[in-house]
Amino acid sequence: MDFIISDEHVVQSTLSPGIVLNEEVVLRLGFSPEHVDENGKLAASAISKQDLISRGWSVYRENYLDVDKISIDAENQASRLPNKRTTTLISTMLAARIRAFLCNKDLQAFIVIDDALPENLAHASVYCIAEKKEARRLRNYLRDLMAEDMRTFADYIAMYRE
Repeated sequence: MDFIISDEHVVQSTLSPGIVLNEEVVLRLGFSPEHVDENGKLAASAISKQDLISRGWSVYRENYLDVDKISIDAENQASRLPNKRTTTLISTMLAARIRAFLCNKDLQAFIVIDDALPENLAHASVYCIAEKKEARRLRNYLRDLMAEDMRTFADYIAMYRE
């Protein structure tokens, strides 16, 4: 699906609690060792270029988070590749910071849209709206942002429930 910047300002799902605001925190699950390189850094493979371009890179809106739902999602995703997903990680990012990345033309590179699902009202997606040839380079910026505030899922849940 092709999106443009103005799509961020229009509710994309009839189930949505509203558009994703700049001050909202969004969350992304990751896994170790699958998404962590030999130096302990988040690998570029943690973010699918195809997701960014066409399917949407799924994130959770923290304000609307159902802890039981994200916990089940984390368990299900980890169980698909148990040898590569021994530790579940979670990253928190401000929507404004995702939107702040610029492409070579000094235009916004990513949009964050609300696309709540029946089984996950907190669902949102990040899309790269820059030229497709820039997606690989831009993905590295997003990876670095994801790595800034990454912790184990267990630590996040403990903090969230406090």
